[in-house]
Amino acid sequence: MPFENCRIIDRDTHLLVVNDNPRRRNALTPGFQAGLTQALAQAAAEPRIGAVVVTGAEGFFCAGGDLEMLLGAQTMDEPARRAAIEALQRLIGAVLDCPRPVIAAVEGGAAGAGLSLALACDLVVAARDAQFAASYVNAGLVPDGGLTGSLSAALPPALAAELCLLGRPVAAPRLLDLGAINAVTEPGAALEEAEA
Repeated sequence: MPFENCRIIDRDTHLLVVNDNPRRRNALTPGFQAGLTQALAQAAAEPRIGAVVVTGAEGFFCAGGDLEMLLGAQTMDEPARRAAIEALQRLIGAVLDCPRPVIAAVEGGAAGAGLSLALACDLVVAARDAQFAASYVNAGLVPDGGLTGSLSAALPPALAAELCLLGRPVAAPRLLDLGAINAVTEPGAALEEAEA
């Protein structure tokens, strides 16, 4: 079953899930969330699938929530706003609960909910020039998708606070040095390394 903004490619030993919304820097959409959730369930059900690799199309992992939707959240009624937040929480929970390794292949950057998604993965492989930002604060929002917990677990307290409170990007090599991500590659090679 096809999902809008999501390509699921069966590589036999693993599934590749591509966030395919490059005009919006691969912002999270309901279609991508549904597709990734289905791929995680398929991986759990089929022993031949050893891992799920998540990446973004055209050189960018994920810009987080769609800014138009986020700005519209101020005018959303409470049930709709709650449903959007719960959908992200369910997605992050599905990644965390998947019995197979989930690997993020990050090119370009991971911001906001994209950072939440990347850090929920078991392994993160990033291009040397990739940037990571908890950009919620830049949109007047508080981090969700389990980000405060994953940042606190992965980073020294001062850097976790800096990311959450200031929204400044942090380069992949710095996160590698701190042990928050697993590998850094040359630009354009993160997916190849993640699938190796």
